[in-house]
Amino acid sequence: MSAERCEALIELFERSRTQPRSYQGLVDDNVRNCTFVKLSQEWDPLFAGIAVEHMRPYYEREIDTKLRDRPMVYGYPVGVGFVPHHDLVTEVELERAKSNNQPVIGGDYTMVIFLSKREDYGGGALYFPKYGWSYRPPRGTAIIYPATAAYVHGVKPITEGIRHVVVARYYNQN
Repeated sequence: MSAERCEALIELFERSRTQPRSYQGLVDDNVRNCTFVKLSQEWDPLFAGIAVEHMRPYYEREIDTKLRDRPMVYGYPVGVGFVPHHDLVTEVELERAKSNNQPVIGGDYTMVIFLSKREDYGGGALYFPKYGWSYRPPRGTAIIYPATAAYVHGVKPITEGIRHVVVARYYNQN
């Protein structure tokens, strides 16, 4: 994604009223320290284009580009980041969402787009402990992975600045 679009999304986040983000329906800064803003539909064609471009060569699947849940911009300030987890929606999360006003975002694939410049924050790598993978890519980079228990991942602690990313989830096309 272009630097201009990344900057526009960070500015939108900074102008907006953010909400704390939960894990499994509970807000706990010792597990996940971030806030979010839901994005409008105007961004959907851009994200769908990125997802389709990156999905075909690696997963050999077509995705449904019509988003069922709104993508979000996350801001991770200095703190824990996010402990290792998977992206499958659980019954516990669904039950808690009925009373806590936290969004539940499903999908077969998770797409993370890194909005911040690497020099604007410290730490904050996206990592996959099972595979020994760790990513702190340049601004505008998209990483897409299956939202399954096989891809447990986390965000390493942020040591300075704010790490901004977009997260969108896509389903396989039927």
